[in-house]
Amino acid sequence: MIVGGSYIALEFSQMFRRFGSRVTLLVRGDRILAREDADISKAIQDVLEREGIEFRFGAQLQHVAPDGEGVRIQYANESIVASHLLFASSRRDSRRIPMISVSSMRISR
Repeated sequence: MIVGGSYIALEFSQMFRRFGSRVTLLVRGDRILAREDADISKAIQDVLEREGIEFRFGAQLQHVAPDGEGVRIQYANESIVASHLLFASSRRDSRRIPMISVSSMRISR
């Protein structure tokens, strides 16, 4: 599970998918690469979808918590359990994201 819709998130999603992982991108907005033209954004999304990457748009995260060997991610009216979670959503320091302040979770740098 990757949070973000920027170039970094897309590069990591493609890399992990090509390594054989199942990848879902949680995108807060209604499309990836929001600063690019809509047709460019759609063309890149089409390429990634053909490679097997899934997209969930409008995914404003509400809560992240440990769940067995993975992590439970709640957004909108959905809840997903993933083995791993990568934040590639901004250049801000990820330690300041309140939902990660769960004592049993580790933040890797």
